[in-house]
Amino acid sequence: MVVKRLIVARHAESEYNVLGLLNGDPSVPCPLTARGRDQARALGRALAEQTIDLRITTDFPRTRQTADIALASRNIPSLVMHELNDPPNGLLEGRPYEEHRRWRQKHGPDDLIPGMEETERQYLERFYAAIKNLLARPEGSVLLIAHGMGIHWMVRSSRRTDEPVDIGFAEPLFLDSQNLRAAFDDLDRDVYAFFTH
Repeated sequence: MVVKRLIVARHAESEYNVLGLLNGDPSVPCPLTARGRDQARALGRALAEQTIDLRITTDFPRTRQTADIALASRNIPSLVMHELNDPPNGLLEGRPYEEHRRWRQKHGPDDLIPGMEETERQYLERFYAAIKNLLARPEGSVLLIAHGMGIHWMVRSSRRTDEPVDIGFAEPLFLDSQNLRAAFDDLDRDVYAFFTH
């Protein structure tokens, strides 16, 4: 048996989100805001009638805190997949997100942000390999709570479109795992097949 149903959600709002700052280091304290905790509770209500065989988060406390609040009343096995972590930001860590956006406008996906050892392409290739492993798991229905960039990549790839998608905080998106698997041939050739860097 393999994963047939994949529910994905970006973590709820964190303090760094409100400040507009980059956080790619899971050891940096970055808890949910009060609004984020409300969003996580709303996610739990939205998923109350859904069968979930496994919950997956990243190493970042904001993903685990979202899952803990959303699934507080349910006994669901959990797994942390560090391969799905948000990428680090090198010398831009803790800086305004706008600085990262401007840097990316001037550089391609194969350029290293100063202080980093992984390019954006390498990050997506790592993320993609982890998603393949995730979809091969034996659980039928999986909830993944991760980060904005990875969730955007998954949704666009499953829909086989490079059109932008609106990814809110702690909003569940139901992906057909077969659609995502169907994109593998294209993604094997180019991890950016359905994603604009």
